[in-house]
Amino acid sequence: MNNPPQIHDLMIVFDAVTGGTPGVAALKQAIPDIINFVAVADYFERIGVLAYRNYAYIPEMVVEWSGWCYPSRDPSPPSTDDILKFVKGLVMPNDNKCKLNCASKMALAKAYQEMRSNGTIILLYNDAPPLFEHIGGSHYN
Repeated sequence: MNNPPQIHDLMIVFDAVTGGTPGVAALKQAIPDIINFVAVADYFERIGVLAYRNYAYIPEMVVEWSGWCYPSRDPSPPSTDDILKFVKGLVMPNDNKCKLNCASKMALAKAYQEMRSNGTIILLYNDAPPLFEHIGGSHYN
């Protein structure tokens, strides 16, 4: 019995809301290492990075998507280097008031649009879980 190999993708979704937060800044520095390791391991057919902020930004910057990189087919656009440049070029605010009203649910919706129905692994790095009305909080008043 021959089973065809399963195809896997890796999508890194992360909270780029507060660049001044040590964890977020460290994550931005770690993502290139993750991408380089994954590209060398040749386990994933596609790699992509999705960053989200809050709704105070201009619409084009609320959710930013790198596009899918095919490491085994480099230098097809976007290449691994293009993804690394994308991560390096992400603007991350240092303002703590930007933590409210972040677009995590919008980012997850974008991730759903871009992923395959089977075989996509999403690494979600965020400061807090998505906020829902039933959870409450002063930001809903």
